[in-house]
Amino acid sequence: MATNKSARPMDKQIGVNLARLRRERGLSQAKIGEALGVTFQQVQKYEKGVSRISGSRLGDICAVLQVPITALFEGIDLHTNTVLRDSVQDFTALPGAMELIKSVNALSP
Repeated sequence: MATNKSARPMDKQIGVNLARLRRERGLSQAKIGEALGVTFQQVQKYEKGVSRISGSRLGDICAVLQVPITALFEGIDLHTNTVLRDSVQDFTALPGAMELIKSVNALSP
């Protein structure tokens, strides 16, 4: 069986969710890596979907982020293993998006 080295859509979506949750909590890739016992480069690979995340590592990540494991699977249809498109989720995954949302929310009416 040949192995496909490219990131799969599901792995990318889990990485997008990891990055979003990490940023929402104000954590750096280095902080997450330190808590997991890996380098920040490995966290980057997880977030890009280049490195798949094992089940036990998913649990470790959720413990660090203090979220249920389902949070990492948001935007994925688990019955078909397909990624659902969500423009809001796509936007919030962008660097700086959460800071922008927080700044707008802080504006007085």
